[in-house]
Amino acid sequence: MFETVNDVNRLLTGSELPGAAKDFMEFAVAAVGVPGRGVNRLGAAPHGDYYDGRIRNLAKQLTDELRTQFTTTRLNDYWEGAPVGTRPMMSLRDIDEAGRFVAARPFGGHRLRGEDEKQLLAEALRVVRRQSGRVSELDSEEGED
Repeated sequence: MFETVNDVNRLLTGSELPGAAKDFMEFAVAAVGVPGRGVNRLGAAPHGDYYDGRIRNLAKQLTDELRTQFTTTRLNDYWEGAPVGTRPMMSLRDIDEAGRFVAARPFGGHRLRGEDEKQLLAEALRVVRRQSGRVSELDSEEGED
């Protein structure tokens, strides 16, 4: 179990799991959903190479930083003044204000406005609402009901 920054440091610098940093990067890319889900790649990011590289770069910055830390600071407290990254969202309860969805500008294109933007956002939100999660916050640690 990882409770302190030093616990993570030992994982990243030790020889017990030499691929830990790489595994973390793979997890981060998959968790964000860059490749999408299933054989149809549902929800895959457009320009996946860009987002894959960007997430791996951010994950590398974080692992590089944690490799230099030998502190007994609890992980919960580390994020207060972290030089790299921000405190991860632990659950949907971490969202304390309403989110605002804005359509991204396509590469080389103009951002949609007005009715076109509303239609695009409505369709995107319909897709999101139809997706179901694999686990619930109410599930036990072992994945049991």
